[in-house]
Amino acid sequence: MRTRALAGLIWALGLLAPLAQAQDVWPTRPVRIIVPYGAGGSLDLTVRLVAQRLAEQWHQPVLVENRPGANAIIGTELVIKAAPDGHTLGGGASPIHTANRLLIANLPYDPDRDLTPIILLARNPLFLVVHPSVPANTIAELVNYSKANPTALSYGTVGPGSPQHVAFEQLKARSGMLALHVPYKAASAAMQDLIGGQIQAVIDTTAMQQVRSGKLKAIAVASDERFAGEPALPSFAEQGYAGFEFSGWFSLFGPRGLPRPLVERINADVNRVLALPAIRTRLLEVFTVPVGGTSEAFEAFIQSQTKMLAAAYRAAGIRPE
Repeated sequence: MRTRALAGLIWALGLLAPLAQAQDVWPTRPVRIIVPYGAGGSLDLTVRLVAQRLAEQWHQPVLVENRPGANAIIGTELVIKAAPDGHTLGGGASPIHTANRLLIANLPYDPDRDLTPIILLARNPLFLVVHPSVPANTIAELVNYSKANPTALSYGTVGPGSPQHVAFEQLKARSGMLALHVPYKAASAAMQDLIGGQIQAVIDTTAMQQVRSGKLKAIAVASDERFAGEPALPSFAEQGYAGFEFSGWFSLFGPRGLPRPLVERINADVNRVLALPAIRTRLLEVFTVPVGGTSEAFEAFIQSQTKMLAAAYRAAGIRPE
């Protein structure tokens, strides 16, 4: 019996050895990072910045592919169907891990089962921004203006259930502000109408580029603390709305079955990239804050964000479709 058990152990170790060796020399070919959104956004820029530095560490090209469509499902499924060998990864945003499961009745993937969380890359704080014609420079003034002019304000988002929509509805609930929701299919279309005055407000990140160019006016950042990239802009907490913490966030994930040692290897390498001063400076320029941390911390973050969104959707009457 002892001889048979020893033989079995040797056989098992023989199977594990090639896997361990493969991980030691990984990657053996170019690594793909699939971004399930279009090119040019904050997620795309963040992933490309990280990918460039990872290529230097890994001595292999790290190729970023944009595969947008169907609420990010198309690109996400490409990652899910890939071999779990670390050569195909996903660059994700919060809806992939959280909102999609709450908003899409027949979501073709299970975020908990089919995705392997690797690291929380960065967070995108949201900003309350208005058209310059709106006679308000603080949240209190905007609330008072809306109450005095009940049909004057409308706000744009990238759709029902988006972080921008939830944030604005929470502001309305807490302040009594009156504003009509106008959903758009793309943030660029909402920005165009905001600049043109067809809508009057957003809670978003992309609008801040237009604030810097003088076309729009920022009122507050949706957090308890000021954003390091715009230190002169007050936070929501400073204006009486403590705990009003809303942001988008970006991730790196893999397919189901990605070996734990490989998850830890990629996590450690990405953390080194995010700690580089040049990366932090560049991300802050585009209103993005690098995060990092362990894969376990990221998994816990996903679950807490899902619970928070589920409660917010119930309060706003948002249901899966």
